[in-house]
Amino acid sequence: MIKYLLIVLGGIALMAEAAECPEFEAPKARLNWIAKDMLVSGVPMAILQVDSDQSPLSMIAHYKRVWSVGGGEVTEYPVAGWQAVATARGQCFYTFQVKPAGTGSTGLLSVSQANTGPLRKPERFPMPSGSQVVNDIEHRDGIKNGRTVFLRNALTMESNAIYYRNNLPSQGWKISMERRINTKNGPGIVFDMKRDKNLAMLTISRSEGQTNVLFNYMDRP
Repeated sequence: MIKYLLIVLGGIALMAEAAECPEFEAPKARLNWIAKDMLVSGVPMAILQVDSDQSPLSMIAHYKRVWSVGGGEVTEYPVAGWQAVATARGQCFYTFQVKPAGTGSTGLLSVSQANTGPLRKPERFPMPSGSQVVNDIEHRDGIKNGRTVFLRNALTMESNAIYYRNNLPSQGWKISMERRINTKNGPGIVFDMKRDKNLAMLTISRSEGQTNVLFNYMDRP
């Protein structure tokens, strides 16, 4: 049975599918959910947006302080315009990244479970042989659940379109409309799909000599 742990942060529960994740002192900030329950390549993760009147340096200092208690190791590093810190506790991995916003700061706090056992596997997504999955993100918010799959392969757009016309129906998808579009990298193909009350869009395009396939799914309108 999947075990959920609530990590209480300033009155908001950060839910991680993990065992024995410790609680940490919350900063003075406004916390809002980005994703309560999501899968990133099969790994459970939860993310909060953290907005504060404090500076990015003050927020980084807060997490370095609370995560260092008891001898915890904290790593600090830059991430494309953000400053980030990370730490691990048992099977739980925490990251906080922050940047200036107005007179204060805005940041993202995430917790994920280390890959120490069987992953929660989402429904298999069909893909041509030789495809490489770049991202596979599944999110659940209790009202609408969704999934985004991004993959690349060396086949032509037309070969990918033929493959998905033939293989999507096996998962119950009905292609309600096929459209040709123009993207910044050239022409593309879009399938609008339905499965019961589920909606999805599959976009096929080209860039850097490869074909990109982007699948966006929502379980209800």
